Amino acid sequence: MIKKTFIFLVLVVFLLAPVFVLNTYAQGGQVNGVGNITQGITKGIQNPLGSENQTLIALIGNLLKLAAQIGAVVCVFFIIYSGFLFIKAQGEPAELTKAKSVFFWSIIGAGILLGASVIADLISGTVNSVLK
Repeated sequence: MIKKTFIFLVLVVFLLAPVFVLNTYAQGGQVNGVGNITQGITKGIQNPLGSENQTLIALIGNLLKLAAQIGAVVCVFFIIYSGFLFIKAQGEPAELTKAKSVFFWSIIGAGILLGASVIADLISGTVNSVLK
């Protein structure tokens, strides 16, 4: 169990690390003729929570967006994992049941994630319209 958890965490880190690195360099880095990034290193890492919005509602909204992005990567990982389980099953009923279960619950998780972001946007829009 510990080995599987460790492998899962390593895969998640390797899936998320390029996103954060590329985001840092995309915020202002330019590539010169040689192929080196000239401004990305001095730009620094941007605040993922946003610095222009200092309200509590904006902070919660940004945290939900960040959680949704991480959750989307995890859902894609589990859908791919269920595909490997289907291939590994090779027609065995018990293994096929496990693969179907992983696929079903990863789709349910993706639906909940999508539904939560839609509901959060609806609530945010309602609160903003009431406060104005």
